[in-house]
Amino acid sequence: MSIANTITQLQMLHRTITGIVTAPDAYPGSINTADLPLVIVWPKRAISRPLTARALTVRSERIYSVRVFMEAIGQDNYDTPVQNGIVMLNRFLTAYFQNTTLADGYTQIVQVEDSGLTAGGDLVATASLVYAGNFYKGFVCDITVIEVCD
Repeated sequence: MSIANTITQLQMLHRTITGIVTAPDAYPGSINTADLPLVIVWPKRAISRPLTARALTVRSERIYSVRVFMEAIGQDNYDTPVQNGIVMLNRFLTAYFQNTTLADGYTQIVQVEDSGLTAGGDLVATASLVYAGNFYKGFVCDITVIEVCD
């Protein structure tokens, strides 16, 4: 599996989650309100090790940052985005743990760390979702994925 293939597999999984409107494979220049809730996946750091001589097979343990944009800041009352975010976060966690194998055992989700909601509380200042200069309510899941590549 390659990084691009893992992102595609994750986005295919995200499209099956009830309530998600958009999970694009290409990174958009901006986010339209009609496309929300929207999911974007960014590859982050990894630890990679050769499994065979000459590194013909490599095992990587990479973190993918899954950013779920629920709505733009200031577009709704306070309670609705929080309640919707709680439901959506639970759906994401359920989807990840019910679908740990993404591609025939070559790509597997082994850990999920989430930010909690960025709609209020402590996380508004420390973990707000920003895209193309706009601030959004939502959450971030950092997913650890093991990939075996030939």
